[in-house]
Amino acid sequence: MKQAGFTHIGTQDGTAILQRDFAGFKSCTVDVSTLKAVNVVSTIGVIFPACEDRCTWYTTFETKNGDIQLSLQKGEYGQCFVLLEYYDKINTDTVRSAAMNDL
Repeated sequence: MKQAGFTHIGTQDGTAILQRDFAGFKSCTVDVSTLKAVNVVSTIGVIFPACEDRCTWYTTFETKNGDIQLSLQKGEYGQCFVLLEYYDKINTDTVRSAAMNDL
């Protein structure tokens, strides 16, 4: 993502925090999380600058290889953001198996 012009501004709880203009909005924050057990990107969130609009919307797409959830939400401090999550069946099963082996 650095090659695409994003600036890495830090890491918090294993989530890389990047910043860049996005979708016509200035200075968006992009959070990228990975699955710790297999180092695969699992969640990318975009936080837009503060806005006055109320926005909440979710949709889920189910595929044979996993589920995709797309949402538009408003955070605690007035910022609106888009969250795209992919729940890959193979990676989910790998993580679940590793967790069971730890028990």
